[in-house]
Amino acid sequence: MADRVRRARPHAPRPVGPGAGRAAEAGDVPADGRVQGAGRARGGRRAPGGRAGLCLWARERGDVRIVGVESAVSRGVSASVAAGRVTRVEVGDTFADGLPGNLEPGCVTPEVIGRTAELTSVTDDQIRAGLRLLFHEHGLVAEGAGAAAVAAVLAGKVEAAGRLVVVVSGRNITVPAYTAAIGGDTGRH
Repeated sequence: MADRVRRARPHAPRPVGPGAGRAAEAGDVPADGRVQGAGRARGGRRAPGGRAGLCLWARERGDVRIVGVESAVSRGVSASVAAGRVTRVEVGDTFADGLPGNLEPGCVTPEVIGRTAELTSVTDDQIRAGLRLLFHEHGLVAEGAGAAAVAAVLAGKVEAAGRLVVVVSGRNITVPAYTAAIGGDTGRH
């Protein structure tokens, strides 16, 4: 995957539809829009509204595949989508603190995402592998939740066929937590 990744153009999004600005940041989205995307599905402190907006855009297109990625220890979004309503689940521990949690009562995410997106999950070790790839191959620093989609692709949980757009967002991680996550190897000598 490393040879297929192109760096985002920060602060220069090319929106291709409502809620799709972040996907457009990832590089050239073809005019025909035939892309598949992987992004994190979040619960808890941060509602997954950006993913819901992207799903609404994708639903109108019909030729875009969306895959949301959750932490394996906190599957609140997928449980809610499966139930067709907000459902509470037990939330486990993860260093990717932007991923765990449950959806807020009354949230429309299960209805919006449920008809458009597929959902998968990744472990902390898979997220660490995504962080290492982003850092060592592309010089990018991301928080654990920001690397969840990359982790899913690396782990083979998202088929990388056709044009693939992976949303990498979030850099809210301390230096000690980041170096511990990538195994202490920042490549600096």
